[in-house]
Amino acid sequence: MEFRRKIYGELLDWKNISKGRSALMLQGARRVGKSTIVERFAKDQYKSYILIDFVETDDEMRRIFTEYRTDLNMLFNRLQLKTGIKLYERESVIIFDEVQAFPLAREMIKILVKDGRYDYIETGSLISVRSKVVGIRVPSEEHKIDMYPMDFEEWLWANGDDVTANMLRSFMDRSEPLGDDTHRSMLRRYTEYMIIGGMPQVVSAYLERHDLTEAEYIKRDILDLYRDDIHKMPGVSMERALSLFNSIPAILSSSHKVLSPTKVKKGSRRRDYDGAVEWLCDAMIFNRCRCSSDPSVAIGLSEDIGRVKCYLLDTGLLISLAFQNSKEGLAETYGLLLDGKLSMNKGMFFENMVAQELVCRGYDLWFTEFEKKGSKRKYEVDFILPGRSGIIPMEVKSGKSTPHSSLDRLMERYEERIEKSFVIHSKDIRMDGDVTYVPIYMMPFITWN
Repeated sequence: MEFRRKIYGELLDWKNISKGRSALMLQGARRVGKSTIVERFAKDQYKSYILIDFVETDDEMRRIFTEYRTDLNMLFNRLQLKTGIKLYERESVIIFDEVQAFPLAREMIKILVKDGRYDYIETGSLISVRSKVVGIRVPSEEHKIDMYPMDFEEWLWANGDDVTANMLRSFMDRSEPLGDDTHRSMLRRYTEYMIIGGMPQVVSAYLERHDLTEAEYIKRDILDLYRDDIHKMPGVSMERALSLFNSIPAILSSSHKVLSPTKVKKGSRRRDYDGAVEWLCDAMIFNRCRCSSDPSVAIGLSEDIGRVKCYLLDTGLLISLAFQNSKEGLAETYGLLLDGKLSMNKGMFFENMVAQELVCRGYDLWFTEFEKKGSKRKYEVDFILPGRSGIIPMEVKSGKSTPHSSLDRLMERYEERIEKSFVIHSKDIRMDGDVTYVPIYMMPFITWN
């Protein structure tokens, strides 16, 4: 199944604005749908296209690039002969799919763009990992766009629902409650999305037969694919990255989610895991959440580089990583979760979901923490967004949405900096003083500015 994705509009903007002056680099984690969307875009927007998957292509195709890298006339002739596809000047696009598997093709982008005959789109997984660019000159002619799993609005579209997102957006704009029945229905739909997640292959399998077990098999395959990538790291770095990846549910379920290597392995030091964190974030498997010690509109000026939280790129994958029982038994477990009858701490999933939605909307993730008077413990506010003239704090609550002492203390401490304050919870929307309580399914439709 092919799905409507918001990123299509970004691809179209690139084509119309660039007009061949840059190549598009679409980067993202494995299985987020990069290849599918660029091929759909090529079919819609060009007279012809050639797609070269450098993971699957044969040695002959690689030799064409190696032998004719300085003779573009011969390169284009050989590509057309090899594929049987005619290229039209300024009306065709050449797609380098999974270009990280053949770095020479990426290095050639500079001369290809300068030549100007055709457009070029690259897709890459692990493209930001430093080992993938060692020994090559990364072209400055790339326009980079990040791609993420499907967000809730895209999930609704995939279900054939073009109405609900706009309805939720209008209720959010008016801060108007939906009412008990509609709220329960929407919370169940969002929980369904949270369980399945936003990886297109999983969504497709689930929507075809609504079989949770089949969807679970695909999610586990994707997790194994990520583990396989991690296993390619050298030496002890691999062991640490793998341990960190497998431990992320335990870290996020703890009361204090700031990354501490001792949660992974006793006696570990933070700097031992710096490389593992960097790799997992560069691979776009983890979403990094930085700490601001003094949050303001210029939030990057107060980063505490020694404090960081990490979230998994997709909450559906996080749920599969968290539940270690048999795949077959998960259908019953997920049914209880859908019905709200499973006794467990859902806060980690809600918080990961908020992080996922924020990243999909293009926000960098920030949180803040500060000392409690008379205590060694700290107040921590889950997310801080920089606004136009101040900050927008956000707390996530899966159970009772009050009290929220950390948010209250932050609002007292930085009263003049606060633009808006939100609590994301499992109840209907309501206002209480300076705080807006927003149901988790309406969080993607908040207007910040």
